Amino acid sequence: EEGDGGRRVLPASVEALKDVALDHQKRATKIRWKIEEMVPELAAASASAQKSPDLDLDEVLVFRGEDAFYKIADRTLAVPHGSEICLIENFDYFDVPPDNPRYDQDYYIPTRIARGIRARILRRPGTNAEDHIRRDPKELRETRILPREFAFPCSVYVYGDEVALLWVKDQVHALVVRGGPVVDLMRVVFEMTWSRSNTKLTKQTRRG
Repeated sequence: EEGDGGRRVLPASVEALKDVALDHQKRATKIRWKIEEMVPELAAASASAQKSPDLDLDEVLVFRGEDAFYKIADRTLAVPHGSEICLIENFDYFDVPPDNPRYDQDYYIPTRIARGIRARILRRPGTNAEDHIRRDPKELRETRILPREFAFPCSVYVYGDEVALLWVKDQVHALVVRGGPVVDLMRVVFEMTWSRSNTKLTKQTRRG
């Protein structure tokens, strides 16, 4: 209160504290409501800012299971007639599938030859390497032996505008990338490895 004697402060009743608390509660509730209304808009704006327009998940395919190898093999045969495919065979599994050991000789190679698809293959020595190389001329293929220092953790197939990575861990896994810099990069990796690889088996690679 303002008076002639100056300002005088009067104590409020204890019950008035309830009114003060209620008033603050109402204000806090209004602020919370405003924040809750803003959250969806903020979330949408944040997601939009983080979204990359260059990412297209349709260009990445994943296969799992024992038939994954055959699905990828069929994709390599779907390239245009007269094409070339480049394969890094890191496991004998993909050379002679245990569930269908005649797959290469009875289906894959005849189909590839009929379509005029040439193959360049980099492979580990393995037990079938010598026979594999001997049959190269009549099977539209050139095979080289991977150097020991090139320890690829998976097989790599480069064909058409796709690259496929295949590996075995409890079952066959395959990752396919279609188009873009990844395919170009793997072509470079193949060519660099090809230039460093042997054209013939040596005594050392036979023992390998």
